[in-house]
Amino acid sequence: MLRFISDRLRRTNRTTPKAISAPKARSCKMESLESRLLFTVLTFDNATTQWANYTPLPQAYGDRVTAATQGGFKYGTAGGTTPNVLAQYGTTGTKPETAATWSTGYGNLTNIIFPNPNGTKFQMTLTADTNFKVALSSFDMGAYGAASFTINNVKVTDGTGKILFNQNNVVIKGGASHTHFTMPSTVTAPKLIISYDSTNAGGYDVGMDNVQFSQTKIPLGTVSGAVFNDVNGNGKKDTGDAGLAGWRVYVDANNNGMYDSGETFVLTDANGNFSFKDLAAGTYIFSVQLKRGYYQTAPHALVYTVTITSQTVTGDLFGVKAISPP
Repeated sequence: MLRFISDRLRRTNRTTPKAISAPKARSCKMESLESRLLFTVLTFDNATTQWANYTPLPQAYGDRVTAATQGGFKYGTAGGTTPNVLAQYGTTGTKPETAATWSTGYGNLTNIIFPNPNGTKFQMTLTADTNFKVALSSFDMGAYGAASFTINNVKVTDGTGKILFNQNNVVIKGGASHTHFTMPSTVTAPKLIISYDSTNAGGYDVGMDNVQFSQTKIPLGTVSGAVFNDVNGNGKKDTGDAGLAGWRVYVDANNNGMYDSGETFVLTDANGNFSFKDLAAGTYIFSVQLKRGYYQTAPHALVYTVTITSQTVTGDLFGVKAISPP
């Protein structure tokens, strides 16, 4: 009975790093890289010394990983690097105590992070640069000591709050084991928020380790088409309707129906073709600048409104016809 009480006090009264003697080290189990993409692994290791227990995890850890050792930290980079992703711990990033480190005792994991102070929900955010996405592959969680805890949930959302992964009443294993989470391939977005709620059971006796993620570049859009001479004025490109060279097709950024200095444009080639490349995600209005003596016959709306996600759009045709003399 005295041994049981002693063990319980050792687990619950963690007010300072000196309050506990670290448990005997166990061999660390880290899952192999998920065979889907190239991944960085956040192992939460200090490159020079052992983290002191209860050390607030530096917000710089996990930012723009390009090497196995950088900035005084260690990472798993056998699967790749993530130079276009930033990591943040806690709900705002202004309180680094919302993620703290611990060396051993969380299942068979070593150097984990947990929510601190006790009673708060864990949150970690991965944010990719413009025109990039971050993809989460997997992570490990362990319970402190020999017990397992059934916690409220483990969740991943995107930057809009859309739930990409969610499990409720999740068992987190301790002792000589841990719980491994593998994400579906749909867990990818410009921003991912990883969270878990152990406030019902375990609290800061539930920790996370070995977060595997990657970055991918969002394909940029291409919009192409042609300007043609609509001889019969029917708004269609018929056989014999030749393409017109040297016509300005532009992005009507302010939607005022005319070309303004500074607006993006291209000139049609010898066959009347045009192409806008490397367009970032967004909605664009494409128009043609009429030359003197012409009026427009196509499209009916006179402009093309195109929303770019990652696709290539082709076949936008602008028909023009010479004004017949009176």
